[in-house]
Amino acid sequence: MVNCYKERKRLKVRGCTYRVDVFKVGEDSDRVPLVLLHGFSLSGRIFSFLAEKLSKKGQVITIDLLGHGDTEAPLQIERYQMSEQVKDLTEIFYQLQLTYPVLHGYSMGARVALCTAVMSERHLSGLVLESGSPGLFNAEERATRRESDEQLAVRIEREGVDSFSGQWVTLPLFATQSRADRQQLAIQDSIRRNQNALGLAHSLRGIGTGAQPSMWDEISRISCQTLLLTGNEDQKFTHIAGEMLKKIPQATHHVIEQCGHAVYLEQPEQWLKQIENFWAACSQEGRNL
Repeated sequence: MVNCYKERKRLKVRGCTYRVDVFKVGEDSDRVPLVLLHGFSLSGRIFSFLAEKLSKKGQVITIDLLGHGDTEAPLQIERYQMSEQVKDLTEIFYQLQLTYPVLHGYSMGARVALCTAVMSERHLSGLVLESGSPGLFNAEERATRRESDEQLAVRIEREGVDSFSGQWVTLPLFATQSRADRQQLAIQDSIRRNQNALGLAHSLRGIGTGAQPSMWDEISRISCQTLLLTGNEDQKFTHIAGEMLKKIPQATHHVIEQCGHAVYLEQPEQWLKQIENFWAACSQEGRNL
């Protein structure tokens, strides 16, 4: 039996304090580090039950993104822009001495991971985009979505996170989550209800789908191995992944059956299998860099 332990860190990153959890075994591993980024209104805690299992193979890091979980929620909206988030993530990699990590992101976290792969000079061994998107195609679509995101941001600020949490889970995108493990659903709900309203609102304004710059023309520059992961019942993001597959040079796309938007939550064993295999392959290549 290999036991892992978790080290909770508070990192000062470009003027903001970040919550970072490092899961690792007490022995050396030949795996490159694996970094997990959560979705909107969640935190790194959502991956804890999976990170504990993965850490038996190597070092796993979860990060509370800006305005989420126990990471600081600054007042300045500009601080939440995607370019700022990418700089923060790059600085976290530097402080933790993460050499050629595999970077995974789910939904909002996938957009941050994708932009990091395109915009950062920090090299990756691999990239996992779970239910992610390079952004909306044109300015008109982005403007419409920014207006929708702003309305939601104002509602969160006015009504609070409890009201938002109750409404958010009723979105059709999350309907398939009703089949997920009850304990994990309860943890997810607890995470949402303990968020900072300002942090969520500003996150929507800074790195929401409407605010995110389109990366469709840039993703062909992603040079590392890339795994696109979607659920077969999430037709929108499965289609998006299919389009990304045509543009990212070293990409593969796996569609998980009986699954919607959150593969890690709805089909955790299948998620672990895909992540473990991809991580092992990237680690082999990363050791040769």
